[in-house]
Amino acid sequence: MNGLGVSRGVSGLLAACCCLGVVSVDAAKSDPPAAMGQKRASPLTRIPVTATAIVEHASIQPDGSTRIGILFDIEEGWHIYWKDPGDAGVATQVEWSGPAGVSISALDWPAPQEFADAGNIRTFGYTTSVVLSNVLAMTPEASGVMAVPLRANVRWVACEHICLPGSATLELNLPVSAEPPALSANADRFPPIHSQRD
Repeated sequence: MNGLGVSRGVSGLLAACCCLGVVSVDAAKSDPPAAMGQKRASPLTRIPVTATAIVEHASIQPDGSTRIGILFDIEEGWHIYWKDPGDAGVATQVEWSGPAGVSISALDWPAPQEFADAGNIRTFGYTTSVVLSNVLAMTPEASGVMAVPLRANVRWVACEHICLPGSATLELNLPVSAEPPALSANADRFPPIHSQRD
């Protein structure tokens, strides 16, 4: 039920950064989990990326569905990587977990930008901001629950002239209600459903 991410391990990260001709800085462990919508990131000397857990609707019906996502705000000049980072880089990872009675789809990846680096290295990723989202759906097993607690473990590598790995553990608690759900304050940050690139 976890969102899909791509993991290449420490050796993959170092190899990717060496291909880019940059230096990687190890990230320390992230702070304790944040409340709904609160930003948490690893305490690096410089943090060019922040991650926030968001939802498309303010609640979910007992038999309903909605989108959950990680909003990445990326400092100007920096970028993070798509599921296929290209000739170098490391794919961003988002791994959701939740209680029995909910299902979480595969990660939806919006179409990336293409970057050209020295040595004809081509990579793919995102600048400025992006939401990587999943569809959360209720199942009959969740009957009677009042809220759905969710946790996301998030990892990324941000590159400019150097590359910095980052991580965050984010939590949110989605109310369950029989009433038609209203859009959340972050609903417009979600990309069109068919915007992902194969």
